[in-house]
Amino acid sequence: MLEVSVQKRFDSFDLSATFSAGDGITVIFGPSGSGKSLTLQMIAGIFTPDKGSIAIDGEPLFDSERKINRPPQHRRIGYVPQNYALFPHLTVTQNIAFGLSGGRAQKKERVADMIATMKLQGFENRRPGQISGGQQQRVALARALAFQPRLLLLDEPFSSLDTMIRLSLRQELLELIERRPTTTLLVTHDMAEAYTVGSRIVIFDDGKVLQQGDRDEVFYHPNSRRVAELVGTRNILPATVVSRESDALCVNWRGYLFYADLQDIPIGRQVSLCIRPTQVMIARPDRPSSSPPENRVAVRIVREAINGENYILYLRTEASAEPYDLEVELPGYVYYRLGLDANKEITVSLRRSALHLIPP
Repeated sequence: MLEVSVQKRFDSFDLSATFSAGDGITVIFGPSGSGKSLTLQMIAGIFTPDKGSIAIDGEPLFDSERKINRPPQHRRIGYVPQNYALFPHLTVTQNIAFGLSGGRAQKKERVADMIATMKLQGFENRRPGQISGGQQQRVALARALAFQPRLLLLDEPFSSLDTMIRLSLRQELLELIERRPTTTLLVTHDMAEAYTVGSRIVIFDDGKVLQQGDRDEVFYHPNSRRVAELVGTRNILPATVVSRESDALCVNWRGYLFYADLQDIPIGRQVSLCIRPTQVMIARPDRPSSSPPENRVAVRIVREAINGENYILYLRTEASAEPYDLEVELPGYVYYRLGLDANKEITVSLRRSALHLIPP
């Protein structure tokens, strides 16, 4: 278990971060300039916090009150920076072996194991300038894992790679961590990447940790409007709690009444009504619902955009003066199956289980 509570002040930036990470991959997610990479560098020992503490399994690596600050080489942390930091004059084998302790035979065996694990056979004697970006990333990861670290730090490890290589290496990383369990911190500002690889998410913004927890809890139950914006909720509607049922809260949004799962929010309180674009359901007129309609509202498609193989639809209610009120994102095959297009009138459902209320 990694436990971090650090503070660092620069002329125009203050970082104050407290979070924890256990087995598997914990993603530090947030916009550029929010302090993610700096936090990794302080954990690795490259920068020293002004105050606070860093500990792994109860063993302090840094503690300002106890005057403890272990040097990087004594922390047993594998660190892969954004630019990989490979030595250009060394071969793949020499890069992986750099810094390993033990006898020659032991080092050779360890390097051979990592070359096989990272699928680098045939490239042993090449230098970084003679291999691709994806292969360089494998070498950097192999070097970080070669000495069997108790913590692995990955700073935007896939950001400079082509899409197909990035997707492939993400999956390989997940499989590698599953085979060789290592507590891993991965920094990214890519929301899809954060959701794909992280079992636990830590949200950074402006030098602060805004929320941390299991991936689905953070993405589907953000604790503030800012977190909702950062994780791509996109539909954040001003509403008011008007009544409490036995198992639901009823909220009013521009005269529409929607039911959400119970939360401890008093009647009369203004809230942000949140639902992710992928969770807005489009009612099919040719398939009547077998249960009572849930949170349905008639809208018109006023604009659409293509996001890869998905369509993003911008919807507006009849009496609205806004450019649009809701976003829905759906696969292309659903778009065509439903015969959707701009200016079409449809009915959507904001399912109760997908709604989340955030008090101010």
